[in-house]
Amino acid sequence: MNITLKYRLIQLSFIGMILLIVSCVQNREKDSDEIVLNEMVFEKNGIYYEGDCEIHAKEKFTGECKFYHDNSKLKGFVKIENGLPTGQWKYWDTTGLKTLVLLYDKGNLIEKEKPEPEVNFPWTKNVTNNAITAILTSIQNIKNDSLYHGDFPADINNMPFVRTIESDFTIIGYETSTSTPEKLKIDFQPLNEYKSGPRFTVEIDIISEQAIRVYMTPDA
Repeated sequence: MNITLKYRLIQLSFIGMILLIVSCVQNREKDSDEIVLNEMVFEKNGIYYEGDCEIHAKEKFTGECKFYHDNSKLKGFVKIENGLPTGQWKYWDTTGLKTLVLLYDKGNLIEKEKPEPEVNFPWTKNVTNNAITAILTSIQNIKNDSLYHGDFPADINNMPFVRTIESDFTIIGYETSTSTPEKLKIDFQPLNEYKSGPRFTVEIDIISEQAIRVYMTPDA
């Protein structure tokens, strides 16, 4: 076999491999719980494109999408990179309780989790645990020569954070907002001081489930 023909065969083989890889990427099996409700994102064969329909579909979509229930509560938060699901896809019910988490790596479903709900409250136990951890962090910051750590604690209501004793905390109320449905305010009191003294309010992002700030508020 002459060198030119051999080189040509190698080229054709390489092109064939590329076409095979591309054809595989153009089709992806969706999970039955995989939902994206966004007017500017169109899905075909498991691949997400910019555009509101197949005719208007342009490049493969990259970005984050939020979508909501009719009552303005957050329904879903997803991330897409080059048309493929990536990272954690999260879904909530109409009360604000997170019901499902799908973990993706370049379009491949790695894990499906149904978070454990917090009894009597529309969020998961992980949200409660993170909120209490933020309170304890604020207490430690006050004990260490009043060294503040960002917003742990904060003083947005002009009421100084004076707590220096750690204890178990119980939820006494919460507040949501239709204008910022991703944010939640949870009120706590020490378990042994229930319904007496000031509240500890934790603002938390329900998408990341991370506390934003902690501050004290007068007892209502």
